[in-house]
Amino acid sequence: TIELPSGRHILEQYCIPVVADDGTITSLLFVYNDVTAQRNKNAEIDQLRHRSETIVQQNPMPIILVDKTFHIRVVNDAYVTLSGMSRSELLKKTLHDFRVLEQSGEGLKRVITEHHRSKGEVLVEFPAGQKRLQQFGIPITDASGAITSILIVYNDVTEERKKLTEINALVAEQEKTK
Repeated sequence: TIELPSGRHILEQYCIPVVADDGTITSLLFVYNDVTAQRNKNAEIDQLRHRSETIVQQNPMPIILVDKTFHIRVVNDAYVTLSGMSRSELLKKTLHDFRVLEQSGEGLKRVITEHHRSKGEVLVEFPAGQKRLQQFGIPITDASGAITSILIVYNDVTEERKKLTEINALVAEQEKTK
């Protein structure tokens, strides 16, 4: 890194010896390659990557990223807690490894086949117990528009659905006594 009148620059330096006929080095030729823009771009990419990872990892909603064959590639802390499994265990799994007891709405296949977001609800058996989840599938594409992965965001509605079932049972019981 060097400070020049034009600003701070990051240079790669190459030294080439100039050799006389008798084999002695008569001088050195220095060549510099200005890599400032590339290094700044790399730093910006690293900063964006870190920001994206923080958004996913610190998000209170359970989030996973799967490839097109549904192998789990990224899992956030909230999903680890939801599932009752370790991150390393989850990263060895595919979505097909989970026992889905019920499913409604649009499935994740819609993301692959139609290249559109999907919304549905699943009841899944985890080591932490059965969880009823709203499931939002979001296609992640490359520059050519081909799907490379699916971001899946979950909303745990297990307790809400239990309370709704209890309320409906109470209402039905009151109707019977009328």
